[in-house]
Amino acid sequence: MKIKSLFRILLFAALATIPFVGVRAQDDTQNNSIILFGENYTLNAGKTLDGSAIIFGGNFTAEEGSRISGSVMVFGGNLSLAKDAVLDGSVAIFGGSGAVAGTVNGSVAVFGGQISLKDGSTVNDVSSFGGQIEREDGAIVKGQIASGKPPRNNPTVEVDPDFPVRRNAERPLWTAARRFGWSVLIAVIGMLLSLFLQPQIDRVASTITSKPLLAGGYGLILAVATPIALIVMAITIILIPVVAVVLLLLPLLWLFGAIALGQEVGARLAKSLNQVWSPVLVSGVGIFLLMIVVEFSKFIPCVGWIPSALTLLVGTGACVLTLFEARTQAAPTEVLPPA
Repeated sequence: MKIKSLFRILLFAALATIPFVGVRAQDDTQNNSIILFGENYTLNAGKTLDGSAIIFGGNFTAEEGSRISGSVMVFGGNLSLAKDAVLDGSVAIFGGSGAVAGTVNGSVAVFGGQISLKDGSTVNDVSSFGGQIEREDGAIVKGQIASGKPPRNNPTVEVDPDFPVRRNAERPLWTAARRFGWSVLIAVIGMLLSLFLQPQIDRVASTITSKPLLAGGYGLILAVATPIALIVMAITIILIPVVAVVLLLLPLLWLFGAIALGQEVGARLAKSLNQVWSPVLVSGVGIFLLMIVVEFSKFIPCVGWIPSALTLLVGTGACVLTLFEARTQAAPTEVLPPA
């Protein structure tokens, strides 16, 4: 698996939400990109979707002779591309599976699932992170095949059929489901907190957007200094309760910082879609998208830790920086007597 291919897939997953310009139902005219929550989408035979598609918790089906001019992302669902169907962009599937019998002119990537290339299909590159690639005879792959396991029809690679290997092959699916559920949980918590702590979340989000490097610096200092301080305090028995409080505070800082960062993602997504969403919806969608990218990027070797580390450093650093700035502004200024 080449690093160039990994970066291309990660870049597509991170930026694929940018081109979307409208939220539409399935029966609208198919001349724009779409984004659907909890719904299935079917592009009928011979029809054209002049744009891209993002489907959350649903399935995407393109029937025979249909054409998609953009890219398709499916979260927690399945994709089916029928014979003679053409997709000009790329495909990314998170926590689901895909069956391709037509033509994909871009890359195909599945995170925590399975991709099946049918007889007569044509794709550019295909990648599976934490899953399996199934390739029938007659399926054409113009570029690379990147997977942790060999294609099932590859006769040159021997696969040990014993039970432990089969158990290990199933674990990535459970891992993907767990990470998907974790993303949903954080999004729900963020929506609840936005009902009660919206001004505080807005201040942290403003710090992230206005001073990202400084916030990351504060987060890095916190990450380096905290373990040392905890060890020093733990040596003194009397300070052990303080250590417990700090250990409880750190996850809360991460959670609040991730929620603020996700809210900013949701706000920018709503702006790119020319939509006016409620703060609760902005928080939920943005946090979910952020956590999906962070969690599923962990399937990518060598570089998968980067989004998680950046979220941790910038989020916690922004919380600390916002707190310091608030204390500084609230501190009373000394009034000197007149000379």
